[in-house]
Amino acid sequence: MATLVINHASKHAGSAEHPHEHQPAPLDTAPSAERVAMPPVTVNGVTISRKAIAAEVQNFPARNPGEGWRAATRALVIRQLLLDEARRLDITMEQKPDEDGRKETAEDALVRALVEREVQVPEADEATLRAPWPGAGAAPPGASAPRTGAPLSGPSPPGDDGVAVRCSDPISASLASLLTIIAVEC
Repeated sequence: MATLVINHASKHAGSAEHPHEHQPAPLDTAPSAERVAMPPVTVNGVTISRKAIAAEVQNFPARNPGEGWRAATRALVIRQLLLDEARRLDITMEQKPDEDGRKETAEDALVRALVEREVQVPEADEATLRAPWPGAGAAPPGASAPRTGAPLSGPSPPGDDGVAVRCSDPISASLASLLTIIAVEC
């Protein structure tokens, strides 16, 4: 253990012992001459402010700040493109309340109206749902876990096509088994 002794009498010592005064450094408010790491972003003539990107970053957990900044920027660029397209198509919108009674923003309503109008979601019948995936054994587009089809051992559940999914990593295997349980229970 150490003892710290402060001699307050030395504060009042003569100026000969301490001939100058300490003042805070002057505050420099001039813009930095250094290059900014995050350049301005413009979409169809509309500038997306750094402030808007900084506010959006909270919605994108990332391994590092740059990755989060890029993801937030990408999201705002896509949003601006959707808004531009909705305005180009002269889409009318109606602001709807959410389950808590809060009304959506005009921009959110415009994007929702665009998606409702332009995105066609196909309806699948039972036969389409049960049909094997084209290129059986290959991963569907966007899948990251390697898959291989293999016959099931033992009795198959009703409606099962006899193909099991085997995944190389434990998380994907857990998800695959959960999906299998859900499919069997449905």
